[in-house]
Amino acid sequence: RERTQQWESREEAFESLYGHGVFKGWSKEAMQAYIDYALYDAIDGVKLKCEGKIESKIFGSYPKHLWLRLEQMETPCKILVAQRSFPFIARSVERLEAIPAYSSATVPGGHCFMQEDPVSAVKLIKQWFLD
Repeated sequence: RERTQQWESREEAFESLYGHGVFKGWSKEAMQAYIDYALYDAIDGVKLKCEGKIESKIFGSYPKHLWLRLEQMETPCKILVAQRSFPFIARSVERLEAIPAYSSATVPGGHCFMQEDPVSAVKLIKQWFLD
């Protein structure tokens, strides 16, 4: 909710975000894609397409009866968990692995590992699903 929503230019946005907060560790290519597609041009600079108040509502909510629905799932589901993700993620995945439909693997990186090393993430996902 509190993060900056607007910059004078895309270049300023890149410099302001790259290597900070959730963007720490992202590849330059992934950061540039974020700048290219998550911002829109406005009269007074560039702004995030998703307003902070909307984003915070998304991250602060979850589907009702989520665990009940997850526990009923029968379709196989593979979950990648980053080594340096939020602690509750690993605990949640551990709980899910008690259900036969779920399996997981731990991958290097932070919560946004796929933006840190997109090439390795794609290779891993392809390999995992083709095996």
